[in-house]
Order: sequence, then C-alpha cells, then structure tokens
Amino acid sequence: LNKPRYPSLKGIMASKKKEIKQVQKDDTIGALQPLNNIHVPQKAKRTEMLDGTADQIVEKLVQIMKTEIKIL
Repeated sequence: LNKPRYPSLKGIMASKKKEIKQVQKDDTIGALQPLNNIHVPQKAKRTEMLDGTADQIVEKLVQIMKTEIKIL
C-alpha cells in the first residue's frame, strides 16, 4: 500500500518531449479556479566549500547550522 511509485523509463522519455503550455492571466477568466498570481520560483541553493582540518570544518559546520539553518 505505501510503496513509492517510480516513473518508468518510457514515462521519463515521454515527458522530455511534452510541450510546456504557457498560461496568461487573462486566459483564466472563465476558469473555475481563480488565478491570482504567477511567478517563477527563485533558486536559493548555495554551495560553500569548507577548508581546514577536520576539527575546523566541524566547528564551521556547527556554526552554520546554528546561525543560518537554525537546526541546533
């Protein structure tokens, strides 16, 4: 029942060929669901390389988790 469904190779290849339909806000006037806002999500992923000894890297990583990610 709770098994994840993985996409088949045929489905992945077919999705590459499908057209992405552009929708304008004016096109949804007769739609059942109102459309208030359309936006493209911004990419917020940053990669930061940590240099130093293992102890220094651990200290920097813990500091990042406390301040930026707020895990600890």
